[in-house]
Amino acid sequence: MGIFTKARSGTKAINCILISTGNPLWLPFFILKSLKFNIMHIDVKVSVWKRIEFPEGVSKEEIIKMLELGESGIDDLFDAYENLDYKEVENSEDTLIPEHNSNQETIELYCPDEKGDGPVWTNKPAEVTVEPTYVLFGNDAVNIFGNDGIKGLVKAIKKDNDYMAYEIQKFNRNASIADVLGAADGWGNYAFLTKKEYKKIESL
Repeated sequence: MGIFTKARSGTKAINCILISTGNPLWLPFFILKSLKFNIMHIDVKVSVWKRIEFPEGVSKEEIIKMLELGESGIDDLFDAYENLDYKEVENSEDTLIPEHNSNQETIELYCPDEKGDGPVWTNKPAEVTVEPTYVLFGNDAVNIFGNDGIKGLVKAIKKDNDYMAYEIQKFNRNASIADVLGAADGWGNYAFLTKKEYKKIESL
């Protein structure tokens, strides 16, 4: 009982912990652990260079063969050579930006009293919805569309559909000029359409 008396605190909750554990040395750990999970903090993702130092006599050719295997080759180095020195290169740490982290967050703010265990703020970029790209191909159709707009083109197609050579295509991502030129091969000319214009022609 003497040890409990010496370790007894002025807080009933901590007294209960002391009595139930029977170990006053556990108290500092309990307090530190509680503080750790109740302090606002920021997590930052970084990149850093690491240096692997080899002992004398290691074959350069063997090292290159392992490195050519990529990341798995690094693991092979530690299997092949015991007790390799592996340490951080000084002044090589850089904070990652989302663009270098697959557009995922690299900075997270945590406040224990909000949102449970998740971050209350991150620097993850807002998701951008990529709209499809709609393109009209065919010299005559493109010329009519340029001069008379979608109404003139629809009218011309209805009047002369059997002889009007054209094609419309929907690209499921923002089309580059290379994409369009590749699809336009043999058609000669092209024009970009809105979704509404594409639907009108598609319905003919």
